Amino acid sequence: MAKQTKAQAAKAQAAKAKSIKAKATIKAKQQKAKDFLAPIAKEINHRLKQAEKMESDGLNHRLAASIQAARAKEQCKANQINFKSWCDAHLTMTYENIRKLARIGASDDPKLALDDMRAKAVIAQAKQREKAKAEKAAAKAAKPSRGNLG
Repeated sequence: MAKQTKAQAAKAQAAKAKSIKAKATIKAKQQKAKDFLAPIAKEINHRLKQAEKMESDGLNHRLAASIQAARAKEQCKANQINFKSWCDAHLTMTYENIRKLARIGASDDPKLALDDMRAKAVIAQAKQREKAKAEKAAAKAAKPSRGNLG
């Protein structure tokens, strides 16, 4: 029986050594994967930070432009200059868009007014897509089908 116990102990020790080696291999693979993923995580974080910054900067620039457009409109009015003509001559955006921005800039809370304008634009776009979809479906339904004529 002593021989059997020694054999079992040797088997158990070999199994334990194999398990330790397997765990070490897994840890090594995990570390290699972590090393591979580290620069990917860094790039993802950088790109998300840049995207957030761009959105924030874009919003800030649009608000600042709105406030300046309102000031320009006031100056044009005070100095009897046609605001539309001034916009057409000096600005790259259409008069209608500048007029909207000036209205936003002149409001009590320009940020809220800009958010409202964007929300309305989203609703209008959704309605336009629905209208186009309905028109397409109606045109498809009105189109005669070509079946077997004989």
